[in-house]
Amino acid sequence: MTRLEGAITLVQERRFQLVDERGIAHPFTLAADASFDPSELPALARSGQRVRVEYTDDGEALSHVAHDLMTFDRGSTR
Repeated sequence: MTRLEGAITLVQERRFQLVDERGIAHPFTLAADASFDPSELPALARSGQRVRVEYTDDGEALSHVAHDLMTFDRGSTR
């Protein structure tokens, strides 16, 4: 699995955008079996808190598939 760190800036249902430290926006869709509750995404976006996303990317989808999300302050958000 690949990891990326940044801040969530946009949220729509199970989809979100993460902006990395270089200012590049990355689209994600939360996996159906993700260990993170999608209802927590809007609060993370509002807070601007840095997160680490573990994801897969098949190279053909419009977004990466996020399987786990961790905050830097609290550790895993599972």
